[in-house]
Amino acid sequence: MKEMKHMFLLVLLTFFLNGCNYFDKKENQVKWVKESLEESIKKDSAYEGIKITDVVLIRESVSKFTGYVEFSDGAETEKSNLIITIDGEQKFYQCDPPRSLLLRKGIQEIQNSLD
Repeated sequence: MKEMKHMFLLVLLTFFLNGCNYFDKKENQVKWVKESLEESIKKDSAYEGIKITDVVLIRESVSKFTGYVEFSDGAETEKSNLIITIDGEQKFYQCDPPRSLLLRKGIQEIQNSLD
């Protein structure tokens, strides 16, 4: 009976410690994606004036997160789908571009060139 209690406490402790890691890892993924996307945006002139305002993730499995990235041009915001896949030490993300913000920016540039 005493061994069973110890085993139960060990299992409970394991779940608790893994639960704490669960949230830490999620926050690390948010930070990694945001920094990576911000670096990519700086290199692409099409994104000039567009900033990332939020990254939201939900863990779907041990190796997969889904969520969205919120982009803003100062006047409007747009949420784009985000998928992160983790395979050991390798991480990959796929983020849809903020199409309506980019389209709006392109239209404004064309209008400005016609004036």
